[in-house]
Amino acid sequence: MEKKIFLALDNLEKKEILELVDELKEQVMFKLNDAYIKFPELIEEIQSKGGEVFLDLKFHDIPNTVGNYAKAVSEKKVFVFNVHCLGGIEMMKKAKETMETFCKEKNLRKPLIVGVTILTSADEEMLKKEMQVDVSLEKMVESLALNAKKAGLDGVVCSPKEIELIKKACGKEFITITPGIRPQWSSTDDQKRITTPKDAVKKGTDFLVIGRPIIQSEKYGLTRKQAAEKIIKEITEK
Repeated sequence: MEKKIFLALDNLEKKEILELVDELKEQVMFKLNDAYIKFPELIEEIQSKGGEVFLDLKFHDIPNTVGNYAKAVSEKKVFVFNVHCLGGIEMMKKAKETMETFCKEKNLRKPLIVGVTILTSADEEMLKKEMQVDVSLEKMVESLALNAKKAGLDGVVCSPKEIELIKKACGKEFITITPGIRPQWSSTDDQKRITTPKDAVKKGTDFLVIGRPIIQSEKYGLTRKQAAEKIIKEITEK
């Protein structure tokens, strides 16, 4: 089965990350953010063990700068990386075009590029009070996803609550990567717009981002491998 889970390796030390890769590389792929800042060599080390990497740095800058980021990340041979949709169509388009040109010149595999819509820790009240956004959260997410598609991106990172909305607006082939995934047997922690792995896959998502339910699986009486396999079983059963 094609791997559908990115394991979020947040706030972990290098030794534990590499142990997780050895333990779970057959079940999942791996998402890096703060760990990459601390240990930039991790991408190559994970790849050397047979793992695929999602570099989750949410680039958001002027178009030329983000284009340079895209080129640098492409050279790392990651599976997917992201930019922030709020950077605008020109910025996203520059990232895509620079990446494609560079990969063609260097004969590299092209990574997927996805845009971040609205973080799953945000809700409509935050959007209205802190960001002064008058439209609904769903309308804002849809608009950002359409901008990402117009810019040529492969898909977006979004809440599982917006999967169907985005697939309807942008097409089934437009990839969705969904954090905010919590199995029924785990706690919700700081995520607000969440759903179960099975429900997210039923809604049509392409990839799931899951962290604590697997990494902290001992809280639920499971090994990390058992937790990953339990989630895989949940999303593949009819």
